[in-house]
Amino acid sequence: MQWDPKDKTFLITGGASGLGAEYAQAFLNHGAKRVAILDIAAEVGKATAERLNKSHPDKAVFISCDASKEEDTAAAFAAALAQLKQIDVIINNAGIMVDAPNMWRTASDVNWQGVVSFSLKGINHMRKDEGGAGGTIVNIASIAAISRAGALPIYYGSKIAVLHFSQCISEKPFFENTGVRVLTMCLGGTDTPLMQNLGARSYDRKLGEFIAAKVENDGVTFQKVESGVKAMVDMFNSGTPGSIWLSIDNKPVQDITPNVSSAFDGFEKLLYGAIVDKMQWDPKDKTFLITGGASGLGAEYAQAFLEHGAKKVAILDIAVEVGKATAERLNKSHPDKAVFISCDVSKEEDIAAAFAAALAQLKQIDVIINNAGIMVDAPNMWRTACDVNWQGLISFTLKGIKHMRTDEGGAGGTIINISSIASITKNPALPMYCASKMAVLHFGQCIAMGSFFDDTGVRVLTMCPGATDTPLLHNLAQRSYDPKLGKTLEAVLDDYVCQKTESAVAAVVHMYKIAAPATTWVTMDDKPARDITASIDSAFDSFEKLLAS
Repeated sequence: MQWDPKDKTFLITGGASGLGAEYAQAFLNHGAKRVAILDIAAEVGKATAERLNKSHPDKAVFISCDASKEEDTAAAFAAALAQLKQIDVIINNAGIMVDAPNMWRTASDVNWQGVVSFSLKGINHMRKDEGGAGGTIVNIASIAAISRAGALPIYYGSKIAVLHFSQCISEKPFFENTGVRVLTMCLGGTDTPLMQNLGARSYDRKLGEFIAAKVENDGVTFQKVESGVKAMVDMFNSGTPGSIWLSIDNKPVQDITPNVSSAFDGFEKLLYGAIVDKMQWDPKDKTFLITGGASGLGAEYAQAFLEHGAKKVAILDIAVEVGKATAERLNKSHPDKAVFISCDVSKEEDIAAAFAAALAQLKQIDVIINNAGIMVDAPNMWRTACDVNWQGLISFTLKGIKHMRTDEGGAGGTIINISSIASITKNPALPMYCASKMAVLHFGQCIAMGSFFDDTGVRVLTMCPGATDTPLLHNLAQRSYDPKLGKTLEAVLDDYVCQKTESAVAAVVHMYKIAAPATTWVTMDDKPARDITASIDSAFDSFEKLLAS
């Protein structure tokens, strides 16, 4: 035992009921000084605090908080600090397992952005190098982070984002500098309300009902709540900084950090591999929708596909004047083939309107390139960046699938999601960006699983570009959540030679032409695009073997 919960103050999100409430009870039983339980369910939370105070007088307080909203997380954190005076431990437990159309955005805000927000606030409060007392942040991921399921691709993507964020932000010497220990727990299916009504939780009702029937017919049993709680306490007591743990099937909690590290070591090695080439798809006479298309790589993708015979291209961007000028330039060399549509990819209402406008202009959308991206983890921008990099990409993907799928009258098509090598490497200066890009990769492989292409005719591809000579790599010192780390990153990359824009564009065109459905590709160092799907699959196969062991 290295860490002791005795006399520590705890903040637990999603603490009104389920595992959150049980964590509160357990740590009070182990000597915690005080516990603040945060939840959107006010009446349930008040009742839980009252129950806890009966056995542990004046040690529990309830604070109302909607973890999907930044204003709520800020107010709740301040209220908890006022009550506890000091916060020693944060357990980011709040979570929603729903990919359904009316809930997936809120769920992602809770599962991913809420975790980031409370983590950053906790780090700022705890860090010893800025006058804090140190502490522990426990981020609840899931076995969804290290396994694959086609029915819940958004949930699975958000949970691997939590895992990758945690391992990036805690890269050495983070603990040595700050005294803040970051731990990640991957819970297996546990007997809580999260596992009820599975049929209604998928983005696709048929897939949800299939999973629900399979769980019922196979007699699947979930681990007991007590097992999940004991795993949490044991991890807290012994978990080394930056470690990742697994609790599944009522077995003792297991440190899986070596397994995850091995997979990411493998990812980093696979950035140098073999190339396979064959032509299967032709962009000629296809219509394209490209987000972030006003400038940079997006504009170059538009130019390249028009040169390869595309019928028409809709470029979407928030930069209106630049977008109009780009469309005008493209139309000079390819008359009446480019149209600009204003769109803020961080906002659902803009996405819905822009998709409808593109469809009205193009009549049919054959290809979507989800290119829009912001590489900024700075405090005033990280939420907007995540909305663009992750939730905007999901929204366009779901709209594209609905429009294209052949089993519902569509003509099929291709969706290209732009991830990054940040998804398969660890960068402590940009943990939110790295995590959002890993979420993109995992979402792409989950949603495209199994018979998806055969059923829908929609080919989902993922591209992981390496550092490319675009404005995304300018002013790096200002892009980190921590200015000191930002300056270090800028110094490291100061002499680095980024690949040319032309190389990245050629890689996407090449991938479009030859890539099999559900594949993941990399482009870096001006080398030809490479299919890295086998390496990604190998890593996740090893994760899934770990879950079965």
